Amino acid sequence: MLFKKKPKQEKPDAFYVYTQTENYKGFKRIKLSSYGYQPALDGIRRLADADLSGADIKISVFGGDSPRAVVSVGKDIAGTIWQHSFDKFSALKNGKVSAVRLEIRDGDAYLFYKV
Repeated sequence: MLFKKKPKQEKPDAFYVYTQTENYKGFKRIKLSSYGYQPALDGIRRLADADLSGADIKISVFGGDSPRAVVSVGKDIAGTIWQHSFDKFSALKNGKVSAVRLEIRDGDAYLFYKV
């Protein structure tokens, strides 16, 4: 076969862009899932040494069979938040999160958020 169909890229149901906050006082924290997902592992490695001051953090919310939110900075994916493991997922999905801070610690990505 000469031509192969490209796999369909899923479009997010919603996305939100936040500016990295200066601190995380009064915020709650969630560890982002990246286990075995090479694009996220590569993104974490690149973001570990980056200065994220004033960075735009994009959260893309997907529905369907596996509801999730993908956190990224530029083209680098930092990890995923799965609906089944996050009790504030509906607030995230509906844009009720007012501020976020992304930090990379010991090879893991953490999202600090304020609802």
